[in-house]
Amino acid sequence: MSEATVTTSDVRPAATPSGRATIIDVRSFVFWVLAVAIGYSALHLYSQISRDPHVQILPGVTWLALIQWTLYGAVLFFIVYTHQLYVRRSATVTVAALLWGGFVATWFAAKANAALQDMFTLWFSGKFYDRWGLAISAATNEELLKALGVVVLLLLPMAKVRSTLDGWYYGLMVGLGFQVVEDFLYTVQESNNMGDAVQFLVHRGLFAGLWAHAVYSGLVGAGIAYFVTRKDKPMARRIVQMVGLFAVAWFFHFVWDSPAFNDFFGDGSGGFFLTILVKGAPALATMITLRVGHLPLGVLLGRPQRAARADSPRANPLSCRMGISYERDTVAYQRRMLRER
Repeated sequence: MSEATVTTSDVRPAATPSGRATIIDVRSFVFWVLAVAIGYSALHLYSQISRDPHVQILPGVTWLALIQWTLYGAVLFFIVYTHQLYVRRSATVTVAALLWGGFVATWFAAKANAALQDMFTLWFSGKFYDRWGLAISAATNEELLKALGVVVLLLLPMAKVRSTLDGWYYGLMVGLGFQVVEDFLYTVQESNNMGDAVQFLVHRGLFAGLWAHAVYSGLVGAGIAYFVTRKDKPMARRIVQMVGLFAVAWFFHFVWDSPAFNDFFGDGSGGFFLTILVKGAPALATMITLRVGHLPLGVLLGRPQRAARADSPRANPLSCRMGISYERDTVAYQRRMLRER
């Protein structure tokens, strides 16, 4: 078919799915991995919390921690979910991302961290372990487990990953789930009264929460989605992009948990704030640079596009650069594809 003979009638309409995609697919191995992992880890976490002496002695503190961290997570979730650009992502896959981060990654990371720290005590001196063991084990195990969650989610048909931005979104949700549950556990286990519980919310939520697990996992998820979606790029470049963003996230996580800069600014509230600012702000700045640096000019000037449904013509599978450029006209896109045959 020559270019001159292409007409609108020659363009086939986009295929419409016969049924609505669902996350529950009993024939899918990935679904069973997801369901079993979430159920297993949730039961073990509940058992651990219910047997904790602090929960039994201070139930009021436990309830306060549960309420405040649930509200904290709900606010961040609402902000991210309602400010999606171009494509409205699946709510059920989003919930699955939160559950994987909150239950699966949290539970297995606790076990993996303990095992790796035991190995460090055999391999290195006690001084090295006290200073660097926790930072290395946490950054390694937690980021790998959260990345595994992103991979599982991207394999679900309902996720409909089209661009790097989708991976960033699902990675951020995995990290948010992890962050909320981990902070809840720390609050329950280390608070002696309600004042301590509120202080945990201020320090770990308001001060440290802006550049914690959600940021790290967002970077990792962006790298994984780049590898999956950018098939127009050489394999070597896709691997470097994915591994590089994981390494960046690992480094930020390591620096956050390490003793670096802990004593540099002195004691007191001012020193604490400066320390977390120096250790955490670069991670947030990196994610914002990757996230905002490739947005269309109209969005940057305050004219964001309304998110489209996943089956809308605007929800286009093409991606370029960081995966945020979309074809707006399905017919025009199909015309171009016919000309390129």
